[in-house]
Amino acid sequence: MSNLSAAHLRVFLVFIVFSPIIFATSRSAYVKNKNYNEFNALLDRGTQQLDAKQYNNAIQSLRKATLIDPDSSSAHFRLGIALEASGNYREAIIELQHPSTSKERVPSAYLTLGNAEFHLGHMQNARRAWQTVVDMDGEGTWGKEALEKLKRNP
Repeated sequence: MSNLSAAHLRVFLVFIVFSPIIFATSRSAYVKNKNYNEFNALLDRGTQQLDAKQYNNAIQSLRKATLIDPDSSSAHFRLGIALEASGNYREAIIELQHPSTSKERVPSAYLTLGNAEFHLGHMQNARRAWQTVVDMDGEGTWGKEALEKLKRNP
């Protein structure tokens, strides 16, 4: 009886000691997974709204996504695109220059950044961004568009 009681006591103590850790870990994983799902839903919705030119709706969805994951380059990049398209040039520049968007250094990001700078009258910054597009994309679609903007705005 004492061996059985000692074994039960050990199992009970192990359960008491480790159950809060197991619960906390599973709870944390649940919250992280829930936020991940919510983030992806917002990012997808914002992207669809952006594609449909529903810029104000896209901005709302993408802002929420950046609150869930402030380090998401995709969310900041798309938010910058939506802000520029809706005429919020200052905010677009902030989003497009966000440290996380360094992963999204693609010609379209620099083209959009250049456009926003141009609309604010920051010609040197606009030309620098457009030149970066030309350097990155050369004779590609984005490069040709940027080169045309450089020619029109010496």
